[in-house]
Amino acid sequence: MRPLALMMLAIVVGCAAGPAAAQTYDPRYAFCMHVYGDPAYFECYYMTMAACTEAVAGRAGQCVVNPFFDRNKASAQPDQPEQTSPVRQPGRP
Repeated sequence: MRPLALMMLAIVVGCAAGPAAAQTYDPRYAFCMHVYGDPAYFECYYMTMAACTEAVAGRAGQCVVNPFFDRNKASAQPDQPEQTSPVRQPGRP
């Protein structure tokens, strides 16, 4: 009887626990946009507050500082496109 009661208690506790959430903050970016709604979510793709503020305009949300921002990872971002050709100035061939 006792093992059955313990097993039932374990099942109830296991079912009562909510789903685990994945990491929502990308440590490569300094700012995140917190979008409100159902579901609420974070988009951490902004290096400046101005870029985040521009992206959140017209939406129910706000920009927040990324608490997990890692300056070391930010300096070596593979996502940044490299300039492959020099910029031409007007009047020069």
